[in-house]
Amino acid sequence: MATVFLAGEASVDGIAARATVTIGKDLRWIRPLARRYVRAFTGKVRPRHREVIRFLLDDAVFRRHSRKLLVRHWLTEPHRMQPVAAAARWGLPAIESVGALCDWLQLELEELEWFADLRGLGYGQSDSRLQHYHYKVLAKRSGDLRLIEAPKQRLKEMQRRILAEILERIPVHPAVHGFRKGHSIKSFVSPHVQQSVVLRMDVRNFFPSFHGPRIQAFFRMAGYPESVADLLGGVCTNAVPRGVWDKSYFDFSPEQLREAWSLYARPHLPQGAPTSPMLANLCAYRIDCRLSGLAASAGASTRAMPTIWLSLEMKRSAGMRWGFQSMWRLCCSKRDFMCIIARLALCTADGGSTLQGLSPMKK
Repeated sequence: MATVFLAGEASVDGIAARATVTIGKDLRWIRPLARRYVRAFTGKVRPRHREVIRFLLDDAVFRRHSRKLLVRHWLTEPHRMQPVAAAARWGLPAIESVGALCDWLQLELEELEWFADLRGLGYGQSDSRLQHYHYKVLAKRSGDLRLIEAPKQRLKEMQRRILAEILERIPVHPAVHGFRKGHSIKSFVSPHVQQSVVLRMDVRNFFPSFHGPRIQAFFRMAGYPESVADLLGGVCTNAVPRGVWDKSYFDFSPEQLREAWSLYARPHLPQGAPTSPMLANLCAYRIDCRLSGLAASAGASTRAMPTIWLSLEMKRSAGMRWGFQSMWRLCCSKRDFMCIIARLALCTADGGSTLQGLSPMKK
């Protein structure tokens, strides 16, 4: 029955019609059940199959009648695109089955499953020739560890197609300036010119904070069926094989390497993949909305990847207290992605520092 609910248009009439064909009867309780389902999931990300099963099992009317149900006709048609209301205007390519995704990426099913690696088999792969990424460990100026994950050629070509034909058709928040065509450091800084106080906040471990399930949920929100969304998310994320950390990196302590191993072991957005910057921008949409709302009454906010600027037109002491406390609550209390502020810098009109190499207090 969960398959019936997900197979086509998520409307009361559509669900009731499919259920009637499957059961072979027009039962009186089907339409009210469909109405409750639509009410429960309208406006939300397309539910997973297991979420629909949970909904049905929690419905008292369905539980009462389910033991008497018999399948008279199995539905064989693929699931349809079911984007949220805003996504319906994006003009994304309709990919409604795993076979259609294989054709779109020009791959055999076995190849697609190998690249997406939804079963996590690559995590234990020690042979670098069979890994999908090249790895390079760098040291940040703060002393923390940064891992560059550069996809190999075939995977990179797949990611570039996803970027060009899906992700770049989706609008990002106006406050985003990093990795956007027509935007630069100048457009990033200009909203903050001559503001009294500018707070710079750097988010720690920005890309690894976007985990695989969240990326898959984003593709379901765009309208793709669960099986297609999971594979698209798998192609765009990576779990770093444990053998990468067996090498000797003498500039890092064992504690830093253990923390990095734990952070990168889960599927996440790899820093170095063509799709990661745009997916990070799109998945951070809600926090960008809250940042803009935070600054709307007193200044402006912009973001370029992990760096956030929040400018305030008020006295220095009030601006420092209000801006820092509000931003801290915003990033720590919301569950959009797990992050902490790694660095906080302040630039003021009465002799503060420069940010991003520029002084926003000067035109």
